[in-house]
Amino acid sequence: MIIDIIENADRYFKNKIWSAAFDFINAQTMDSEERIYAIQGDDLHANIMSYQTKPRTEAMSLEMHRKYIDIQVMITGSELIEYCNVAGLASKTQYDAVKDAAFYMAPSRNIGSSLLLPGTFQVFLPGDGHMAGINPGTESVRIKKIVVKVKADLLF
Repeated sequence: MIIDIIENADRYFKNKIWSAAFDFINAQTMDSEERIYAIQGDDLHANIMSYQTKPRTEAMSLEMHRKYIDIQVMITGSELIEYCNVAGLASKTQYDAVKDAAFYMAPSRNIGSSLLLPGTFQVFLPGDGHMAGINPGTESVRIKKIVVKVKADLLF
């Protein structure tokens, strides 16, 4: 997992697919249309979305991917994201290869958390469980964010 500011993105991977992902991210604004964007076919695509955050008690599932990494970037608002490696956690669903996702029960302890704020990004690698959309405080917040999917084997 990586948490950093967008200006530092070039410190991590030195390849065209990573650069293309951040070229897309840097071109987005508050007015960007909410939809799925095909950037480089199955290798690189993005989803711009809006939603209301919710209390942690309503989240309770960690999502994990095998084929893609997630680069999550906040456009407006903020949300708490919890994360941990899913090794040893109880499965909530079987892995779905079409959706590249499996869900796990969130542990009650030994889980990290961070705020996703405008100007920052978080990267979740295969095996990194992540639970987004949690209220950053006591109240729900309307957010707009980008989730870029990068085929993991193109980075490593």
